[in-house]
Amino acid sequence: MPSPRNNTSPLRLHRRFRSHGLRNSRDIVVWLPPGYGLARRRHPVVYFQDGQNIFDPLTAFLGNA
Repeated sequence: MPSPRNNTSPLRLHRRFRSHGLRNSRDIVVWLPPGYGLARRRHPVVYFQDGQNIFDPLTAFLGNA
């Protein structure tokens, strides 16, 4: 999985994120909304199972993101 392209990317890569429930580690990519961290506000959360096709055509199945 490639790293996010720059520091201003809304994508954050967490390598080898430990899951105690699954008893394993995996890479997790988190998309942050514009302005995240600039103000104290709450943001809704959406979880995607197998979300590799969402963010990056380089890692997406058949290059379709």
